[in-house]
Amino acid sequence: MHLERKENGVWCARIKLEGRWTRRSLRTKNKREAQRRLTKLNLNEEKHESVQRAVKRWLKEQEYRDLTDRHFSDLRLIGRELTRAFGSKDVAKVQRSDLLPWLQEKPRRLRLARAFFRWCVTCDIRTNDPCLGIARYINKPERVPTPRLSDNQISALLSDLKQYASNIYPLVKFLSESGVRSVDATRIRWRDVHSERVLIKPGKGKGHTRFIPVVIDMPAKDADELVFGVTKNQLEGAWRRFKDKHQQWKGTSLHSLRVAVNSRLVEQGQEALARAMLGHSSVDMTARYMRLYETI
Repeated sequence: MHLERKENGVWCARIKLEGRWTRRSLRTKNKREAQRRLTKLNLNEEKHESVQRAVKRWLKEQEYRDLTDRHFSDLRLIGRELTRAFGSKDVAKVQRSDLLPWLQEKPRRLRLARAFFRWCVTCDIRTNDPCLGIARYINKPERVPTPRLSDNQISALLSDLKQYASNIYPLVKFLSESGVRSVDATRIRWRDVHSERVLIKPGKGKGHTRFIPVVIDMPAKDADELVFGVTKNQLEGAWRRFKDKHQQWKGTSLHSLRVAVNSRLVEQGQEALARAMLGHSSVDMTARYMRLYETI
């Protein structure tokens, strides 16, 4: 490992990784500071931490983040699988060639494994992310159409929710009528409800702010109060508990209601309304929903 200066004057460390020389920016044009950072990198390279120990520290940090129960459960699962596969191995020495067969077994592991190794880089116990660029080498199974809920099934689902999970029934009923993403529905406040239409404010990168023609038949409350009275985490927790107790809905997601609304409108020849309701950016996205889902 040694110092090297780029054309823009920024110093970088010349490092050999997996048999190849690469450069890692030290983000400074000051040579003395660059030398200090290079020394720190060298010291970190001398640290040895097993995957098992790193996973424990990583999961401990995640406990302080605002994660859903489902997300944290997924992190613990990938932590166990990483530990089982690479437990005693030095986390800094896990290479792409080690990960590839493990990821081929279950391609879904990639997203969370990448989160773990990015954390390792942030903590200076690795100099790179071995998952970077690995997706192209994973043989992903062909995506098959997912069963779509029929109108009768939606009616049965709402009936069960009204009886056994009444706290989320109004919100799920709204989803079945509007096609709005569940996370966007949990954000709706009474100031967003206007007579026979509702203002939807999606999160960043998830569509555009829009009015949809849906009536919310509930007594109005203070303008700043949440219409459905549950947060995203509360909704996901209640939905998961409901499905655990009613196995006939085990494979059903809240997103399937969005798909059902899209399909219903398209089949009625109302593609433009489907785009407006769901906030799709193009006709292609609306059509894609029809291709990926089929009626049970």
